[in-house]
Amino acid sequence: MTFGHRGGAKNARRVLPPKNGNRIEPTPLDGSNTMEGYLIPENSLAAFRYAAQQGASGIEIDVHLTKDDIPVVLHDAFVSKTLQGGSGSVGDYTLQELQKLSYIQSCTDHETERVPTLHQVLNLAKEKGLKVMIEIKEVKKVKLCCAMVVQTVRNLDMQSQVFVASFNPLALYQVRKLETEVETCCIFTAHTTMLLIGELKRMDKFKDLPRVLQLLAENAVFQFCINNLLLLLAHPLVLAFIGCRMVAMESQSATPQRLQHYRNKGILCACWTVNTLELKEKMLGCGLSVITDYLGDALHPSA
Repeated sequence: MTFGHRGGAKNARRVLPPKNGNRIEPTPLDGSNTMEGYLIPENSLAAFRYAAQQGASGIEIDVHLTKDDIPVVLHDAFVSKTLQGGSGSVGDYTLQELQKLSYIQSCTDHETERVPTLHQVLNLAKEKGLKVMIEIKEVKKVKLCCAMVVQTVRNLDMQSQVFVASFNPLALYQVRKLETEVETCCIFTAHTTMLLIGELKRMDKFKDLPRVLQLLAENAVFQFCINNLLLLLAHPLVLAFIGCRMVAMESQSATPQRLQHYRNKGILCACWTVNTLELKEKMLGCGLSVITDYLGDALHPSA
């Protein structure tokens, strides 16, 4: 299966309306050039419609809770990274307040797009026949978020159409405790510390850590120890205990030995983020599901 990561519209080619009589043809985008004004906003209903149009098997989405405990689909906890005029975290806003903010990256024909609720996204996926991988991003009210996700899935009778995913095995355990018909997926990488450091730096939060923690976090020996310790959370014995039958690993972590190890235990495997045609063909050929930023003709032909 191929899942559109946050909709998979990162490199969608858009043609803007005529301006002063001249039609503007945007150039193809890449991960290093956001080209504001040409993108379909990630994790938006427009992005998920795009995924369906491109023939994706499913979509991968990120869920947080608002101040009034409504599950919404947005990647970053800090709204200023995605929404215009916002500050603070998703949990500081009610749904009504959050949906007053527009996306920073939006095409002229998507100016009215707003952060969707989980219910809106699942309803669209049900209509389009898309599988949905729901990643629990909530960190403050994890137990409540799991309950709200399960309730929304039940209300739409989509238990067989979704996977609930998380780096946090306790969240996956909670979901299976609430609903055994919903499959769960453990997300992991062999480079967890670098991923976390990168996210903190991207959100300009790394500098707020005490200096000793900054030095420790960037120490190679410390990273090696922490990374291998965290990998134990994705061990088949842990997965069996929490009722998890699927893993989603970073592409660099998908070694033949690790894949065979999971297959021998009957665990399904997915790989993220697969952004070249060469890697996509390789992973699909190995029987993995892939999660990609680029769908259709926008997929990069090579690394």
